[in-house]
Amino acid sequence: MHLLGIPVIVLQVICAVHALKTGRAYWWLWIILLLPGIGGLVYFFAEMLPDLQRSSTVRRVGIDLVTVVDPGRSLRRLEEEVEVADTVRNRRSLARGYLRAGRYDEAVELLRSCLKGVFEGDVGLSLELAYALFLSGAYEEAKQRLEQLDEAELGIRAPERNLLYARTLEQMGDVDAALGQYERIVRQSSGEETRCRYALLLEKAGQTEKAREAFGEIVRRARRSPRYYRRAQKPWIDVAKQHLGR
Repeated sequence: MHLLGIPVIVLQVICAVHALKTGRAYWWLWIILLLPGIGGLVYFFAEMLPDLQRSSTVRRVGIDLVTVVDPGRSLRRLEEEVEVADTVRNRRSLARGYLRAGRYDEAVELLRSCLKGVFEGDVGLSLELAYALFLSGAYEEAKQRLEQLDEAELGIRAPERNLLYARTLEQMGDVDAALGQYERIVRQSSGEETRCRYALLLEKAGQTEKAREAFGEIVRRARRSPRYYRRAQKPWIDVAKQHLGR
């Protein structure tokens, strides 16, 4: 075997095992196995690295420290960057800052202003606008925008769109449609948020046994998962444990 092939195989094995243990969407296995090297790298940067970054103690402490010392510092810096260079990229970053600060209406207006000219059909921006609309309580418009988004064009962000669509239906009071959406996507989603939200809605709808079964699966999956995954998914795992303990 050529020496350069060994790292590729190792990467494929690591990524495939990670995908199976953490319940990633089944199509990731096809990408990893059918695109040696490239598929593994795509999976690493799309799925493994974000989990590792979220669990970084140093990163978390650094962000918390800046927030405690000066909560508006980051937002002011983003606003200054837009004043210096009023680009779509800077406006998008500022909109994300407004979302983190709970200033949803301002985020909506900024993202609307980005969706013009060559960026009018940008699916990533459209998804972020739908999320901002959802947070602002404009569920009907959020729903309409999500329905206009093509899953194929969204690529690896399609699960994000699907979960947001289910949550929007739920907030609009369409429980049956929301449950149907959750049932469609729950097995294809990475992480425990989708499964936990599905279980919570089942419980709310009076489907107690199905809800307990869903919560139980979250807890069982957590026991089989590596420590960094349990840390990243801790809020949802804790919710599942609390509801099982009732």
